[in-house]
Amino acid sequence: MLIFNIIFPIFAIAGLGYLFGKIGLFKQQHVQGLSQYVFYVAIPILLIQTLSQMSLPEQINWRFFGSYYGALLLIYLAGFLVQRHLFGGGRADSAIFGMTSSYSNLVLMGIPIISAAFGDEGLVVHFLIISIHSVVQFTLTTILAESDTTDQTSNQNFLRLSAEKLIKNPLILALATGFLFNLLNVQLPEVILNTMGLIRSSALPAALFMLGASLTPYRVSGQIKQASALVFLKLILLPLLVYLFAIQVFQLPNPWGAVAVMAGALPCGVNAAVFANKYDAAVAPVGSAVILSSLLSVGTISLLLNLFI
Repeated sequence: MLIFNIIFPIFAIAGLGYLFGKIGLFKQQHVQGLSQYVFYVAIPILLIQTLSQMSLPEQINWRFFGSYYGALLLIYLAGFLVQRHLFGGGRADSAIFGMTSSYSNLVLMGIPIISAAFGDEGLVVHFLIISIHSVVQFTLTTILAESDTTDQTSNQNFLRLSAEKLIKNPLILALATGFLFNLLNVQLPEVILNTMGLIRSSALPAALFMLGASLTPYRVSGQIKQASALVFLKLILLPLLVYLFAIQVFQLPNPWGAVAVMAGALPCGVNAAVFANKYDAAVAPVGSAVILSSLLSVGTISLLLNLFI
């Protein structure tokens, strides 16, 4: 019953967003507007308030990063090679395949689940993963996908622009601000904290509703074998590999080990589909994988929560 109480509200709100989007009551321009609020206001406020008021770990647990990102890079490589040698395709297709098979929806789906299951202590650990996730994934995928082109000047300009976007990313800035406030022991006035608290309370339901509505353009259609391979790599092999590293090899304590595994078990992030469309690479299987992994993750996440709670 505890697992059901955690999982049901999260997927119910996302499902409601999908329903409203599907029947036309919440159109894509509405999704874009809500996205601006979620990514530029609500989630950054949540990050700043949580990090500024929590007791941070005395030292960074590098085995934690090694467990998660070691597994992520291995699955990325596996996805790259599966597309390259099993299904065929250029470096751009293979890079997108690798990204999709290892890119977790850490923000819109991850934050609500980790918050509900492990509280603020778990969120701080989860934020450590978020802090470099996009940097690793975007940089690696951009380099590999752009290497398919011959215009080196264009490639260099794109890498520079991508780096600038990452630096200006509101989530990255919020993480840095929260850590800085904590280290400097910045005490915000009560009226500011109360205001932030009201905004924070809207962050998770708004993010979940937006996630559901944002999935309506995607559908399961075509290249099901490739999509199934992506889902298998993402929902089964990635969390299994993180579990082996975090729990069996490094024996990380809770919530470190549990959060690492749960992060690996999250569905494919929508940004993978954004990259697929940008490079016109593996568009159909990636779109299908985003939908399928979002649906099937109900089972895998419930199973893992039952293991850790």
